[in-house]
Amino acid sequence: MLNDAEYHEQQLQSRKAARDRKRKAIEDNPLHIDARKEADRLAKFRRVIKEAEETRNAQEREEMIEKVHQRYFSSQFFLSNTL
Repeated sequence: MLNDAEYHEQQLQSRKAARDRKRKAIEDNPLHIDARKEADRLAKFRRVIKEAEETRNAQEREEMIEKVHQRYFSSQFFLSNTL
């Protein structure tokens, strides 16, 4: 049997057919998660979250800069009036 080329070919074909059936069953299953699609979806989600966070951080930086300017100019005004 080990040296029989025909038997060996039948075994290869049956294994290939079993893999094809399994692949088809997975592809047709609506509950199965496609790994590539899921990875792409998660990457897009992370990108959106990161962009939103960067926007929020930029707004917070602008507010902080404005507060520093107000504090600096108010202290300058206070110092110039006391001298």
